Amino acid sequence: MITLITNSNPLQEIGIKSLKAYVEHFNIPARVIYLNKCSCLSASVIERVIEISRGSKLIGFSLMSKDWDICLPIIREINTRLKIPIILGGIHPTALPEESLQHADFVCVGEGEEPLRRLYESIINKKIDLNIPNIFQKQNGKIKRPSEYFFAESLDNLPFPDYRLKNSYLFIRGHNEIIKIPEEALKKRKFFGNSFLFYGQRGCNFSCTYCSNSLYHKLARDSKHKWHRLASPQRIKKELKTHLANLPFVNHIAINDDNFLVRNAEEIKNIASFINKDLGLTFTINATPPFVTEEKISLLVNYGLRGISFGVQSGSERILKKIYKRFVTNEQVIKAANIVSSFKDRGLKADYGFILDNPYEDNNDWRDSLKLWLSLPQPKTLSLYTLEFFPGTAIAERALKDGILPSLRSEFNKDYRRDIKYNYANSLFYFNTINIPKCINKLFMSDFMVKSRVTLPLRIIINRYPIDFAIRLINKSKYEFRKLLNLFHAKTKNA
Repeated sequence: MITLITNSNPLQEIGIKSLKAYVEHFNIPARVIYLNKCSCLSASVIERVIEISRGSKLIGFSLMSKDWDICLPIIREINTRLKIPIILGGIHPTALPEESLQHADFVCVGEGEEPLRRLYESIINKKIDLNIPNIFQKQNGKIKRPSEYFFAESLDNLPFPDYRLKNSYLFIRGHNEIIKIPEEALKKRKFFGNSFLFYGQRGCNFSCTYCSNSLYHKLARDSKHKWHRLASPQRIKKELKTHLANLPFVNHIAINDDNFLVRNAEEIKNIASFINKDLGLTFTINATPPFVTEEKISLLVNYGLRGISFGVQSGSERILKKIYKRFVTNEQVIKAANIVSSFKDRGLKADYGFILDNPYEDNNDWRDSLKLWLSLPQPKTLSLYTLEFFPGTAIAERALKDGILPSLRSEFNKDYRRDIKYNYANSLFYFNTINIPKCINKLFMSDFMVKSRVTLPLRIIINRYPIDFAIRLINKSKYEFRKLLNLFHAKTKNA
C-alpha cells in the first residue's frame, strides 16, 4: 500500500490523483489524504494521519513551498514513529531536492508516475533500485542523483486521474477532523462544490521567469523531453465522461490549462461542442492574449463558454521583456480584449490578472500597468497578485543575487493572492476595481501625486486606511457572496 498526502482539495488537485491512478493501473494499492488547504494541523489531526498511514510500504507527499511548514510536523512524526520510507514530490522538492532530502528517504524531481511505481516495486522486492529516473536518494551518506529523467511522452497513454475518490480521506477544517470520503455520489456532494478544475494539458508553452513552469521546461529540455504536452480531444472527451459519471453533481467545468487557445480551431470546436451538447455544461478557460482570434472565441461562445481569464501580468513592456521574459505586447492584450468584449451580449466575461509588488518596477512601470487595465473594454474583472519568488525560478535566483530577497525561506509561507502590500501603487489598482472618474485617476497617477513630498500625508492615508482597506473588504465580500449565490443556484437547480 502507498499512502499519498497533499494539502489540496480533491476537485482542484491533479498531481496526486494522476499518481494514484497510475500505480493502481499496475495493481498497486493506494490511498490518499487530502488536507484541504489547511493552514495548520492540530496534534489530534496529525495523530489521525499517522493512524491512516499505518501499514503502508511507502508514504508520499506532494508539496508546494506554502505546504512545507504545514506538512513537516507530519513528516517528522512518520520518520520517528512509523519508520516507513517517505518520498517527497511536487514543485518544492523539484526546486530544492537536496534540501528536501534531509527530511525524507527519497525525493522525486519532475513527473512521478513511473518513478513512483518503480520505487514501490523495489521496496517490495527489498532491493532499492539506485537508477530510478527522477529519484534523488541517499547512498552511503551521500546523495545519489538520477542519471535520467522521466516525462510521459503522450498524455493519452496515461490512466485517467482518480476522481472516484475511493479509499480517499478529507480534512474537514470546521470540525478539525479527517473523514473517509464516501463512495456514493450523493454523499460526496455535500463535501464539494458543483464546479471542478479539469486539465487537458501539462505545462505551458511559455517559460516566464516568475513561474514554476520555467523550472520544468529546463528539466525537460536538458533531458531531451517536452514539458508542454496536450491530450487529444478524443482522450479529453472520454476522460470528462468518466469523471462526471463519478461526480454527477458537477454542473460547471473550469478548464485550468494555462493556455487553452494554443489548440487549433478544429480541436477547440471538438472539445467545446462535446462539453455543451453531450454533457450539457458551461465552462471557463484560461488563455494567453496572442492566441485569441475571433474564430476561436466565436466557436467557444457558441458552445457555452462563459468566462475567460488572461494573465496579463504587467503593462510595462520593459518588465515583460527584460524581467519576466514574457513576450506578449500591450497591443496583443488590447486586441484580445476587444475581441472578447465584442461577445459581451452573449454573456462572455473576461478577467485580467496583474502582478504587483515587483521590486524591479519603477513608478512608470506600475503606471503603465494601471493605464493598460483602464484601457481595456468592459465587461471585465481584475485579479491582483503579489510577486512571489518561487524556489528554482530565474527571477528568484536573480533577486537573491541582487540582494532583494534575503532567502528563499522568506517566501515559503507567502500567499500570492492575499499578501499584497499596502502601498500607494497597489491602492490605485484596488480603487479601480470600482468605477473611478478619469479626472481622479489622472490626478492620482500624476507625477505630483506619485512623487511630491507635499502629497506624502495623503499617500500614507491611501496606502492602508480607510479607503483601500474598505475596498479590499468589499471585493472579498463580493467574491464570497458570488460563491454562495452560485452554490444556492446549483442546489435549487438540482433539487
